[in-house]
Amino acid sequence: MVTEDARERLVSYLGHQASKDVPVLVELVEEQRARLLGLLDGVSEDQAAFRPAPDQWSIADVLRHVIAGEEGVARIVESLARGVVPEGRRVIGSQTPEEGQPLAALVERLCAARADLLARVRGWPASPDLTATFDHPFFGPLNCKGWLAFQRLHDADHIGQLEQIKAVEGYPGGAA
Repeated sequence: MVTEDARERLVSYLGHQASKDVPVLVELVEEQRARLLGLLDGVSEDQAAFRPAPDQWSIADVLRHVIAGEEGVARIVESLARGVVPEGRRVIGSQTPEEGQPLAALVERLCAARADLLARVRGWPASPDLTATFDHPFFGPLNCKGWLAFQRLHDADHIGQLEQIKAVEGYPGGAA
């Protein structure tokens, strides 16, 4: 797991990112997503289903997690921007329940989740509420821009995970 010092640096990073203008923040978030999508180019169904170990996620599992996370964050940022704090709490490590979807369907859902998030951001009031916060289970209270910045950090984390999966000995077709 991450040390307290590293967690504090990440919280500071999120705060710094959340201070940026929304268009700049959206551009940064989109750049990271492009990197994630680039790692999926040429990945076969066998590669997407490969698990480095029985208790570790496959590429498909990672994508299901990223989709579930982003769908939730889209609802959170929309509410917070309007000053409404969502009910409930976030859970770390959730995934969409549909196992066995082909990679192309997962990529399509991933792109749809991003389009939905950005549509909700474009629908923010001219001056979104930056005082309303919702607790992230690891990073604590974040406002709407903080949660948007979190998407960049979340994608970066899973980019690393995808790279690790593809580099494991036994990855179908050899390490990419």
